[in-house]
Amino acid sequence: MLRPSAILIALILVGSSLPVQAQRTAAQCLTEDQPAVCLRQVPANAPGLADAWLEHGLQALRSDNVPGAAEALSHAVEDHHQGYRGLALWATQYGTGALLGPARSARNRSRARALLRRDSLDVGANLLLGTQDARELARRAHRAKVPAGTNADWLTGRAAAGSRATGPGVRFSERYRGETVDISVASARPDGRLMRTTLARLRRALGSEEVGAFALRQLAQIHIGTDDWPALSEDASAFRRVRPDHALGYLTGALAADREGRAEAAATLAQVGLDLLAPGERHDLLNPARVLSTEERLPEDAESWWRDQDPIALTPDNERLTEHVVRWVYADVRFGNPYEGEPGANTNPGSVIVRYGMPVGEMQYTGGDTPAGAAGGWDRYAVFLYDGFDFRFMDLARTGEWSYYAPRSRAFEGWRGDTELRSADYVLLARQRFRDIPLLIEPSWEILPMQVSVFRASRGYDVVMAGIVPDGLGDADRAAFVLDSGSRMVSLGDPGVRPWQEGSPFVKAASVPMAAPGPLLARLEAVSPATLQGPARTVVFTDEPARAPVESFAVSSVLLADLIEEGEVAEGLWNRDGLAIFPSPDNTFEDDAPVYAYFEVYGLSPGPDGRTDYEVTATLRSEADEGRPLLARMLRRGNDSVGAGFRSSGSEASIGEYLLLERESREGGDYLLTLTITDRVAQTAVEATTRVRFN
Repeated sequence: MLRPSAILIALILVGSSLPVQAQRTAAQCLTEDQPAVCLRQVPANAPGLADAWLEHGLQALRSDNVPGAAEALSHAVEDHHQGYRGLALWATQYGTGALLGPARSARNRSRARALLRRDSLDVGANLLLGTQDARELARRAHRAKVPAGTNADWLTGRAAAGSRATGPGVRFSERYRGETVDISVASARPDGRLMRTTLARLRRALGSEEVGAFALRQLAQIHIGTDDWPALSEDASAFRRVRPDHALGYLTGALAADREGRAEAAATLAQVGLDLLAPGERHDLLNPARVLSTEERLPEDAESWWRDQDPIALTPDNERLTEHVVRWVYADVRFGNPYEGEPGANTNPGSVIVRYGMPVGEMQYTGGDTPAGAAGGWDRYAVFLYDGFDFRFMDLARTGEWSYYAPRSRAFEGWRGDTELRSADYVLLARQRFRDIPLLIEPSWEILPMQVSVFRASRGYDVVMAGIVPDGLGDADRAAFVLDSGSRMVSLGDPGVRPWQEGSPFVKAASVPMAAPGPLLARLEAVSPATLQGPARTVVFTDEPARAPVESFAVSSVLLADLIEEGEVAEGLWNRDGLAIFPSPDNTFEDDAPVYAYFEVYGLSPGPDGRTDYEVTATLRSEADEGRPLLARMLRRGNDSVGAGFRSSGSEASIGEYLLLERESREGGDYLLTLTITDRVAQTAVEATTRVRFN
């Protein structure tokens, strides 16, 4: 039997025979996948431990990992690196859930002020105080004071009256239960002491490589609340100089440029910002689910889908993508939680911003009944106003986390039970067209035909478009332009179309200053904005590409018209060569209606006497039955009857003619009208054909 001492000796010998794992040094821990786990195992008195914790904390901040930095910086400043105590205070407050602890927040504020008395440039102390005050300034923006106990349903409906009243001291009154209720707006003064101090503190932190991004977010919140977009542009530019590798400087710069109307700069900055995002962040930002309704199928390739949303393919920028990025940044800065990595687009108000754009008006207020009916008087509400509809939110916990406003359950009777996320998105179908671009967000356009004719001009070509304004589009925004074979916009001048009346014809002439453009595609787009009665509507008028008369001897398009008169042009007509021309909107004529045809001939050769000699013949045949010609006769300018053709001469190489057609058959249907022009001097001929329908 072994004695206890022998057993102890045996155990010691066995233990000594086991392999011993080498202890990592503090410096080696920084190369591990989880440096914090490794550093916790390093002895407290190990050399270089405080330095390693500091390096790990700063690296975590450069990666926007505030929770990871909080622990590391706290260890680093325990016995060493007192100069980073301000950063440790800030990271601990915003990276460990202490954000919800008012007592700790007040204690940290006192400590930060003490640090600034010793060093006014302390980055962490400036950032901590600046962040706290920026949150207060953001809460004051668009904030109205109302009497406690006022019904919340009534208050949300009154937001429109004060939506633009965001300056300090503004008041307005509303009637409530037979009494006048005064509502005062108390936004922070842009030149007040709190505003100046907060901006100065945050800008001191803006120059830090580690935490400048967090300072920029707070500055952006302030500038959004005051609509000071030039200031946001300057701050974003300053941060880009410090961190040219950080996406936030470019994305916030895109937001500022967009709001200032600098579209090209916004598109460039947005694209650079997208390229700098991590793959996961880029995928999240470009997720089509953020803009598509729940009924629509999500595309498999988001990048390709966004390329297809480009509303104006003629420009190098994707205007729709830029608008989406700007909305996403706005939502992220205002409602996101960067300390926990929660994008603002994931919140209720942020999702509204991304889908519908920035509101045209906004109001926040404290007071009113809770949704359950208790008159607490301290609940917070917000209203986003859009043209024709609004969204309402509540912050009952007063933490800054807004959720959809939920009135009493009877207000939602009949709603589907599976719409929890979008329970207040009661205008799901009322899409808001995005700002300053005359196109709808979705590419699901109605395509309608129009008549397009091309004529030579002194500089390039004139393209004439004619059609009928559909019902319901009388108030639509519209724009007309011409594309070349490479889908580039080649027309110049005002794209507007006037007059524009529901159910009436429209005429638009566009100028294309090109020498030889090839086939031209005319396009007219009309957008009717969304209302509570219906969604937005976009109609695209287009036709087959029209041939431009580029040859030396050529004929223009044949433009059919309801009326051509000599004299001054009237509204809604096209003026050409002293003629007032009313183009047919659809090349359709009643049986007894006059049919006018206008055309031009270019490059006629002069004879020995310097004069041209040419013939014009016309044929009208049924498109279904190419039998005998059905044209009885034509009348030239001046009502001269010329039968089915005529011969003429002149001193000009180019001519403009119009004809009044009379046909033999009275049968309805589709016909082809062909004009043949023969240059008798050069012994060459050209022809042009157009379709015409008779009812």
